[in-house]
Amino acid sequence: MIKQGMALAGAAGVGTTSYLGYSLMHKIPKAIKEATIGEEWSEFILVNGTDEQWESRKTKLSKALEDQLIPEIKAFKSDKDGLKRWCEGAAKKTYSDMKPLYLSNVRSYCTIDFKDKLGGKHIGSSDSWEEAKDKLKKVTQGTELSEEMKEVKSQLSDALKTWCLSAYDRPYLNEQDRWFKDTKDYCTKNGARR
Repeated sequence: MIKQGMALAGAAGVGTTSYLGYSLMHKIPKAIKEATIGEEWSEFILVNGTDEQWESRKTKLSKALEDQLIPEIKAFKSDKDGLKRWCEGAAKKTYSDMKPLYLSNVRSYCTIDFKDKLGGKHIGSSDSWEEAKDKLKKVTQGTELSEEMKEVKSQLSDALKTWCLSAYDRPYLNEQDRWFKDTKDYCTKNGARR
């Protein structure tokens, strides 16, 4: 009798384990919530941007080539509030469901850029670039420079200004991004010291 009871208990345990395993395997896909674009890019998604930031994104969008845009964003080339609403909606979409061009549009028009991240320390097109040029000139042989900055240093005159002004609109990724480091070091007022 004891052996039969143990056999039944063992069979019940195996049956329960099998049921739980089956149950979990079929419920997991429903239980796992896929990340939204806003969650995936939480470090740099433009959530509560200023009017100036949205105006900047609208201006950038208005200059974009048609073949680089998804159809639904084209309508906002002259509507910063519409662009802001579109970005808010895009941030709620499931990241893994989106096509590369869609993600590229979100990245270009709905995220912070270098200029935002530098917080007013960037050197404007009408500001003096002499201090920035001097800083780059003084970089010694042993200092690590990116390939872009080596090329800029060799041309120097207006190359630094041109490079920096184009870099300000690049989407921000993180502090370790080589482009951002160069922008922070060589394109800001009293640039970050190495």
